[in-house]
Amino acid sequence: ANPFGFVSEAREKQSKWLAKLIKREQERRKLPVVIMGLTFKHNTNLTTDSPAILLMEQLEDMGVKTSAYDPVVMPSRPKDVPSIYFIATRWVKFSTFPYAKGSLIIDPWGFFGVAPEGCELFSIGRNR
Repeated sequence: ANPFGFVSEAREKQSKWLAKLIKREQERRKLPVVIMGLTFKHNTNLTTDSPAILLMEQLEDMGVKTSAYDPVVMPSRPKDVPSIYFIATRWVKFSTFPYAKGSLIIDPWGFFGVAPEGCELFSIGRNR
């Protein structure tokens, strides 16, 4: 058995689960989706094997349009409109980013202790 195949399969399944969660929220709220962070990890410019790019591809396959913001590889900020922000990479800048009021922030890292003012926070793996 190929252990790398198992890791790749687990990564795909986890990403698909997140994509379904984002799609459900997008259909419910009718807000644009912004993927926050495209690099493989924070403090790098490497996008090879980036989970964020896999997630964007899966969302596209599900018919969900996305945009992205990354302080290094895609530095133009998203429009200042209520959105669903998915924290894909733990860039420190994201903790002080000016999220539009009325937005949902999906945080799989437990990066935020509390929701930014005027926003709703969905922390995956934590009790609300």
